[in-house]
Amino acid sequence: MLEHKVDIRVRYAETDLMGIVHHAHYWVWCEVARIALMDFMGYPYARLEAEGFFLPVVELQAKYRASAHFDDLLVVWATIREMPRSRIEISYRIERQGQRLFDGSSRHAFVQKGGGACRPPTAWLQALMPYIK
Repeated sequence: MLEHKVDIRVRYAETDLMGIVHHAHYWVWCEVARIALMDFMGYPYARLEAEGFFLPVVELQAKYRASAHFDDLLVVWATIREMPRSRIEISYRIERQGQRLFDGSSRHAFVQKGGGACRPPTAWLQALMPYIK
């Protein structure tokens, strides 16, 4: 399993008049964690794109457990549990001081530039392999 975390401080612009975070911002934070996860595994998303591969979202699932508020310090975890074939699933959790606020997952298709779905690049799989058993 490959897991990585990022720290986020809730900005005022991410909240409503009551200081509660709008639900869409959780997915922005998940994207931040997903990009950091790929950096951590040694194969940045920018490299994937430079090599002509993309990971469009094909499915999202979310469970909002508690609200985040302005100025909260959050930890956003991104996890890959299985080796992908032509699609990859990434799980997320968002916590504030150990309290779980959000659980979610995103499924992405591997797509080649100018073409359709494909398998992940071999070098990308090799970078992921040490983390997945």
